[in-house]
Order: sequence, then structure tokens, then C-alpha cells
Amino acid sequence: MNSKGRYNRQSARLAKRRAQEDFDAIVKVEEFSIPSDAQPAPDKCSVFQLDENVELRSYAQYEYKGMVVKFSVESFGRNPMGKDFEEFYAIDSSHGVIHYHTHIGTHRLAGRELAPMPAGDWNFVNDWYQKAQDKCFDIWKDEYDKWCGSFWT
Repeated sequence: MNSKGRYNRQSARLAKRRAQEDFDAIVKVEEFSIPSDAQPAPDKCSVFQLDENVELRSYAQYEYKGMVVKFSVESFGRNPMGKDFEEFYAIDSSHGVIHYHTHIGTHRLAGRELAPMPAGDWNFVNDWYQKAQDKCFDIWKDEYDKWCGSFWT
């Protein structure tokens, strides 16, 4: 961030690299896997229109015994430089960690840990699916404002 509180390309690259290093340090070496008989849930997507410029997309990607075992909850906003909707904040359950991603302009930063996923505890992941939606509903306005501000360098 420069002295005026704005992001430039160099600070965006540095922030992205540091976030990736932090994330790599918390992610387990072996890939956390969902149960082998988990079923894809392609029709399990909910879209919530939060205002004219922001929507929340909630994806239950895989289910096992009636529980969500892999998910992604993504906040999309209208890019202040154009008319397209782009992701600006997301929480997902991959790499054995519930984690979130933020963005600086069009650059997605590496994830930051919210909670490690206990092996085989699918109730934990299922519960976090709802918690992730709740968190995104609670913080969307602040995150959208930060993201929009990152375009003005």
C-alpha cells in the first residue's frame, strides 16, 4: 500500500506472494480428500442478490450422507472499472483447511486459514458451510468497499 492508502502493482504482487507463503505454511503436505463415495452436487448453488452491485454465490460441491463435504461461498461484485461481476471474497473448503481469499483489483490472494478440517469429521465441514455463508453475509459491504478501493492506484 502506498502512502495514500492505495494499492499499486508492486504492492499487490508482494501481498500476493506473502499470502501464498503464509498459506503454504499452514496447508498440509498431503491433499485432504473427501470420501471416495461422496456425490457431486452440481445443482446445489444458491445465489443471493445483496444489492444492485453485489451477489453471494454459495456452492455445495460434494455431498456425503446428506452432508456438505466440500463447498465454496463466493462474493461477486460489479467491477468499478467496468460492468462485469467479479469475485472479490470467497471462503472454501479445500486443502484440508477452511480458508478465505481476498482480492486486490483482479488479483486473487492466497487463502488465509479460518479452521483446519479434522479428518473424517464431515459434520464439521457441513457446519462450516452455513458459517461461511453467515460470515459472507456479515462482511460483504466492508469487503466490497475495500476491493473497489484497490482499483484506484
